Amino acid sequence: GTVGYVEFVSPDEVKVDDEIVSIEASKTVIDVQTPLSGTIVERNTKAEDEPNILNSEKPEENWLFKLDDVDKEAFNALPEA
Repeated sequence: GTVGYVEFVSPDEVKVDDEIVSIEASKTVIDVQTPLSGTIVERNTKAEDEPNILNSEKPEENWLFKLDDVDKEAFNALPEA
């Protein structure tokens, strides 16, 4: 559905399954959990002001956060989108 609200959780250090963002879309609230441990180095804060950009097909607009200090083996074990 169409994203109408985005709220990031504040910690910069995250572990697997930590909640990192809440997204409201089509009368549903989804709490997104991180699949990896690491340090959040950037959040797409524009999505908080303009949540509809997450509906974009452009990868430079529809991202949530960027992680650093990620275990490479854990990253490579993620399923492809």
